[in-house]
Amino acid sequence: MALGDLSLLEEEEAVLARVLLKNNLLTEEELNRFLAFRERRGTAGKKYIGGTLIDLGYISQANLDEYVKENFAQHTAFLHKITKEGYVTPEQEALIKKKSLETKGDVVTVISELNIMTRENYIRFFNNREPILRLGEWLVMKKKISQSQLDYAVKAQSVNSLEDYLTFHDIMNAETLENIKKKIAETYD
Repeated sequence: MALGDLSLLEEEEAVLARVLLKNNLLTEEELNRFLAFRERRGTAGKKYIGGTLIDLGYISQANLDEYVKENFAQHTAFLHKITKEGYVTPEQEALIKKKSLETKGDVVTVISELNIMTRENYIRFFNNREPILRLGEWLVMKKKISQSQLDYAVKAQSVNSLEDYLTFHDIMNAETLENIKKKIAETYD
């Protein structure tokens, strides 16, 4: 198997990878899997938790769609409430709903794109007045996943560096990795 493109790695990661390969602590296949992961992350960006949960097989797209639908209903109800209170005009409310449905975008994004309110201000305003569950909390409450599955997915989502990848996938423990990094640092000092 040919070794992948190490230029995808930061300089310190590349040094670590070479040392681990040289000492048979990491296989080319394991490194190539990380390089493929890094390349996907570089082109697609970090996945939202929903995408991570789907990739892990913990939820289906239908579960995610159900949450989005429920979340959309909460935001449109809130939008109607703040229209009645005078924060948004009835015309703005109608336009926000129309654009949200057309683009399948969320209310928050549409409000921001239409320059009615900044995303941050709307979210702060909404969160101060409405109880809403984030996706992970909602999935646990609905018993679609367990708390431990959510915790695992959050941890999986945070994997970014070679070091994170090695420890997350139990290729190497953190203590051993730290000792190797210290020896590398001593060698290059």
